[in-house]
Amino acid sequence: MISGIVRAYVIRLKKNLRSIITSSLAYGIGITVLIITVGVFFPQLYTPATQYALETLAIKILSIHNHVLPKYALAVVAIAIFMPFLATIITSLVASSTISSTFNEDRYEGVFEVLFSSPVSVRDIIISLLIYTLLASLIVEGLVMTSTAGISLYLLYLMGYLNRLGTYYLELVTILVPSLTFSSVLISLVITL
Repeated sequence: MISGIVRAYVIRLKKNLRSIITSSLAYGIGITVLIITVGVFFPQLYTPATQYALETLAIKILSIHNHVLPKYALAVVAIAIFMPFLATIITSLVASSTISSTFNEDRYEGVFEVLFSSPVSVRDIIISLLIYTLLASLIVEGLVMTSTAGISLYLLYLMGYLNRLGTYYLELVTILVPSLTFSSVLISLVITL
């Protein structure tokens, strides 16, 4: 019975996919353009301490071995390093808004009355909501990460500063960020219910 509920939420996800993709790309590209614009046109914002911190993070996280980076490259390094964390925050906001809006839509449209009168358990409904929100959040996270960190890493590669990614960065992007997304989805589900 759970597969029918999950299928219904996947159909809803397909209907909302265009707005999810549009907003995710807008977040990602907007943040990337803003940070690069500020870094290129206002390089005086990088104090020596900020420049040293970004260069140190570039060495430790991205395995960039050039100790003196030009200020325009520092903006790209900042995006590459800090975007996984910003993507997690954006994804957490999307998860909480997705699950609360879905829950409210279902409550006002009478979907829950139909589900509770059918032979579906509450556990199946909660698992379906969890899967729906987790899928939507992972789509947003993937698009935001690709449109920000992916673009900045590619720019660093084109500039000749990045030959390979550091292990820490790969762990950050593949393990830490999705686990934080999953925990934010769980927390959002508990708060909504």
